[in-house]
Amino acid sequence: MKQFQPQRFARFSARNFWFFAIGAFCLSGALSTNAGAEPQQESGQTAPPSFVNASLQKAGNSAVGFSFGVDSTYVSGQGPTLSQTELITSLNPRLFARFRKEQSSLQVNFGYGYRIYNRQGGTSESQSGTVDFERRLTRRATLRVMNTFNRANNDYSSLLDLNLVGAFQPGFDQRFDVQRQRVTQNLATVSLDYQTGVRHRFSVAGGHDTFRYSNFTDGNTQGFRVEFRNSLRINKWFAFDNGYSTYLNRSATLRGVDIHRLQVGGLEYHPRRDSGFGVTAGGGIETTRMPGGHRTTANIEASVSKRSRFTLLSLGYHRGFSNAAGNIGVIEGHTGSLSYLQWISPKINFRAQSTYSRAESLPGSPLKYVSANGQLGVAVQEHVLLTANYWYVSQRLSSVPAVFPSMHRYTASLGIEYYLSSLTGP
Repeated sequence: MKQFQPQRFARFSARNFWFFAIGAFCLSGALSTNAGAEPQQESGQTAPPSFVNASLQKAGNSAVGFSFGVDSTYVSGQGPTLSQTELITSLNPRLFARFRKEQSSLQVNFGYGYRIYNRQGGTSESQSGTVDFERRLTRRATLRVMNTFNRANNDYSSLLDLNLVGAFQPGFDQRFDVQRQRVTQNLATVSLDYQTGVRHRFSVAGGHDTFRYSNFTDGNTQGFRVEFRNSLRINKWFAFDNGYSTYLNRSATLRGVDIHRLQVGGLEYHPRRDSGFGVTAGGGIETTRMPGGHRTTANIEASVSKRSRFTLLSLGYHRGFSNAAGNIGVIEGHTGSLSYLQWISPKINFRAQSTYSRAESLPGSPLKYVSANGQLGVAVQEHVLLTANYWYVSQRLSSVPAVFPSMHRYTASLGIEYYLSSLTGP
């Protein structure tokens, strides 16, 4: 991959980068003083991401629910740890709750998994949880705090989290599959959104993530992220968006990763207030620290989204730097993503996610990662759900630690789940 090095950025320094970032935000804030039209709002009613979420919406302001699922999973593929097929039986109890008041809401989700390996023998356990709190501080300010935790064996039976269907958010981490072992992940985020005027919105967010590998301690890392965004509405169709974000990744054994992103002149387009359709496109610059100095490249981001009562769709593209989890280091390339939810009827839905990444580690080793996951859910009774899943993953890596193998994997599963949206309700 050729390095993007325009002549005017050849002597780009970290000091100038910070100066340019602050200047862009000051300019955006100054433009926002000429307030006028009311900002465009999202469509009032959108599709719930799952059957459980749909039932929670009907349960009132407070609900505590429970579910228990049984899955049978078939795993096959080609790779160092996939010499034979595997059949896995999983037992998955889950407890969830939602509490909502006029100015705040809290959602909690905790799951436990017990897996039985029918061919290779043995068992394993997993834990996962999510806490999501949102508070409207004033008429203009909203605070959100969220933490997601997952600890499980990387036994290739876990499917993508299809509850994350939503708008495209280009992140800093590119995750690759490791050889079979226990992996622990935790992500905590805090964000504050402030409507400074009828046309202008400002937001600030921070986050902390950790990765822990049971058999690869050199890959244990923790990262810190800070982001600032300005949005200025031009008219009822278009908005002007600027943003700056930085990511610092640290480990106990290897040198850390610093990535800075500046986006200037991003545009958002929404044809109608109630259509739920939107298009965003923008560009800027990114810089990262490397031995011998800094490296700068062009940033490109674009997305298409659709939200309605029965459909959630998001397509996204990012070009620039990312951090490869597991201490692989900084990579430069292209990432595309798709998330899709369609309610075919009140008792049938289809969900899908896909990610494609083609990049090079710095310096110069090609990396390629593809994943696709689909799920069909059918509510055969009011509290009984049947699911069918299929997941394909392929990664080709070179000049990386042996714990990250090149491989292809195919996973298919059938499951049944019983859930109660409210243990205290009728």
